[in-house]
Amino acid sequence: MILGIMLPYWGDVNYMKLAINSVLEQTNENWCLCILDDNFPGTDIEDYVFSLSDPRIKYFRNTSNLGANANFQKALKFIETPYFMMFGADDILKRNYVETMINQVLTNPDVSIFQPGVEAIDANGISVRTLVDLVKNMIRPKDGVHFGSNLAARLMVGNFAYFPSITWKTDEVLAIGFRKDLHVAQDLALMCDLLLADCKMLINSDQIFLYRRHGDSDSSLKILTGGRFSEEIELCKSLGESFRAKKWYLAFIAAAVKPSIRIHILLSLPRLISKPKIFLNSVKNILS
Repeated sequence: MILGIMLPYWGDVNYMKLAINSVLEQTNENWCLCILDDNFPGTDIEDYVFSLSDPRIKYFRNTSNLGANANFQKALKFIETPYFMMFGADDILKRNYVETMINQVLTNPDVSIFQPGVEAIDANGISVRTLVDLVKNMIRPKDGVHFGSNLAARLMVGNFAYFPSITWKTDEVLAIGFRKDLHVAQDLALMCDLLLADCKMLINSDQIFLYRRHGDSDSSLKILTGGRFSEEIELCKSLGESFRAKKWYLAFIAAAVKPSIRIHILLSLPRLISKPKIFLNSVKNILS
């Protein structure tokens, strides 16, 4: 097998079944699926997986809830393929995802991060174009292979990537791993850490992935608790120091300015007006 589809699970059972079915419907069967159930209540998914009786699917259930980042880290230990993706339990692969990504990794052996085109959908599976997606599309580099300070600076201007849609080179990721102190910005950290290790990213605009946007997502909920923005601000400071040490001055400046994070905080302030402490901390983050 070339592509391992790692699927850390916690959430809506129906969304999860749609995600699994989208894997089963792939035009290229050169994949294996590994589900890591983070002790979600009930046995619906476990029962469903075993009813499929598909040897390409492995199911593991955590004895206690680890949380998203710890479950991601655990998933890395189960990868047995040269390339993998960290699929979202509420997202959907288009039927040609595996075929397209395998063609890309075979023709670009020096690339470690593969970002395909993504279509955003709402809770009901209807295509949407949110402000966030419009901004991501504006920031996103042109199709092709990118690396170094220019790409890092682009990511600091705004994270244009869609983490669950990315295919990664296993060896490179295992050498670095996810930062243990992050909960919603681990994708940005991993990409930048890989770039700092001189890895490359391939951008392709073919839309082969459906990314679900809804208010119950982990990153959306972290906005209401104030955790997301504080984490992103601290990460930018840490990455900025690494960029400066590597003499990537364009990336260092972008990390210091972090325009999209500041704008995102500003747009989120009306939602936080009823939470004075979080509101004031968010204002502080804008000014930092």
